[in-house]
Parts: sequence; structure tokens; C-alpha cells
Amino acid sequence: MEIALAGTLILIAIVVVLLALRPPSAYVRGKQGQFIVQGALRLLDPLQYDIFHDIVVPCASTASGGCQIDHVVVGPGAIFVIETTNIQGALHGKRKDMYWTHVIGIQKRRIYSPHRQNAVHIKTLRRNFPDLPKDVWFSVIAVPNSLRLYVEEISGAHIVQFSHLSEFITRANSHIGQPLSAAQREHVIRTLIRWKRRRSIARWWIWKRLRHHKRDLGNSLEVASGRCPVCGSVLEVVRDDHGSKMICTQSSCTFSTTVLAITALRQPKDRTKT
Repeated sequence: MEIALAGTLILIAIVVVLLALRPPSAYVRGKQGQFIVQGALRLLDPLQYDIFHDIVVPCASTASGGCQIDHVVVGPGAIFVIETTNIQGALHGKRKDMYWTHVIGIQKRRIYSPHRQNAVHIKTLRRNFPDLPKDVWFSVIAVPNSLRLYVEEISGAHIVQFSHLSEFITRANSHIGQPLSAAQREHVIRTLIRWKRRRSIARWWIWKRLRHHKRDLGNSLEVASGRCPVCGSVLEVVRDDHGSKMICTQSSCTFSTTVLAITALRQPKDRTKT
């Protein structure tokens, strides 16, 4: 018995270690990179720079109707659109290539060109702000300090390491010949705030629907058996002008659901209330 218990504990420990050593997914790496960039952007003067994270810009060319941008920094003279690429190893690419090559160890894989991706973001922003001059937009690709770059020099785009991001933005902003006017800057900031609020409302709505769906799925097993998940009483099918639903026969219970309409076929009785 003790040997079996010890073997089980050893097996659990091995599984935990393997899970801990497993490399994070691309989604997790992306979120980690965005958090690192957020920390780097906090070094900027908050009185001069307005920073926005995770912005969705209206875009008619996409199926979802919007383009997601990792970071936007509005400075006194320029606007920096930042695409975060949190990968390790080496990155090979050319300006005209649609896909770049990511090499880590002996493995190679193709990734969509961050330059092209950010170019689409800036193009979308220019359409939304047609009155702004073209030279105020800066395309920035933020990468880890450890990433080895073998990328062709790209006109209009800048690949910057995480630790040098705030320094680059400050230096680039100081070299702008014609800064943004106060009215232009206020218009951009107000629009970005509105887009950010829409993003927050959309996330709240999705989260609410997911919670409701999860709760319904949790009740579905008991509902399928014809029992109320609240009090355990028998459920009955009721039809009205809005369709059919299942309600609890216990007068003191207010449970009703429209989930799993097929379960109505499993009920032994179908009493229609008028």
C-alpha cells in the first residue's frame, strides 16, 4: 500500500514538472509580451504621452469589422502604433515578404510579417483620421532583447527592443518638425477613449453571455432528466406565444429554462397552460 502511494506521488510530481517545463502557448506568450511593453511604456512622461492598450479600430475590410492594435502612444508630435512580437530565437525576414521565418533551435516556422500587420493598422488609423499628416504615424515592432534579428531594413517601420522602447519614443518624438496641434491631439485621444470603452462594453457582454451559457449547461443534465436543478421537483413543458419552455411544478420555485429544447421530447407529459 505504501509502495503504491509513493509511486502515485512520484507520478504526480513528474506530471507537474512536465507541465511546468512545457513552453507557453502563443496566446500566453503574446499576453506576456504585452504586459512587458505596458511596463516599458510607464517610463514615459504621463503629462506628455497618452497610452492606450488593446484598442479595436473600426475597419470595414475585416470580417469582424475591427482591427485589434496592441498599443497606441499619442505624443506631443507623433503617434506610435506598436505591434508586440514576443518570441525567442532568431527572426529572418524581408520587407516585401508576407511571411517571415522564426527559427528556434532546429525548428523553423513561418509567421505573418509583423511589418505587414502593423502597416494595415496604420492604414486603418489614417482612414479614421484623414486630417492628420502622414508623417505623424510611426510603426513600431516591439521585440524581446534576446531575439536575434536578421531582418532587412524597412522604411517607415522600426524594430525596437522592449528595454529601449520608451527611449526610442522620446527621441523620435523630439525630431518631429511639425508637432500635432492641441485640437488634433485632443480629437485623437477622445476617439481612442471611445473605442476603448466600446471594447470594454463588448468584453463585458461576451463575459455575461458566457456565464449565462455556462450556468445553463450546468443545469442541462438535471433538466434532461426532467428534474428541477433548484429544488428537484418535476419539470413540465409550457407553450405560449413566445415558444416553449420548461418550468418547475413546485409552486414556490420560480425556475424556468429554454435550454435544450430537445429535452421537451423526453418529458412524459405535455400540459399546455392557457
